[in-house]
Amino acid sequence: MLYRLRTTRRFSQASMASLLGLSTSYYSELENSKRLATPSRVTSIASYLELSDDDRQMLVSLAIQDMYSGNPLPPRVSACILTLRSRSNQLPDDVLDRVMSLLQEETM
Repeated sequence: MLYRLRTTRRFSQASMASLLGLSTSYYSELENSKRLATPSRVTSIASYLELSDDDRQMLVSLAIQDMYSGNPLPPRVSACILTLRSRSNQLPDDVLDRVMSLLQEETM
């Protein structure tokens, strides 16, 4: 998810890492879910990427969840959650029902 957010805003990994005071390899590990991002780090990333308050809050919530579970969410899952969150007010109920149905079928 961080990759998509970063590249959409045309930041390189090196420039993002530099803004955050991190090595490029450390930032890469955050972006690829090999390191857990703390809520404060996520807040800093969100600020540099100029994310909306809702998107920032969602990223912080995911970071907190990852910290307590000890397992970062795979990047595609995080991206899916963020996309669903950002578009939830625009999706008709039948679309949300289909998404929930698919998820329930796949986990049974």
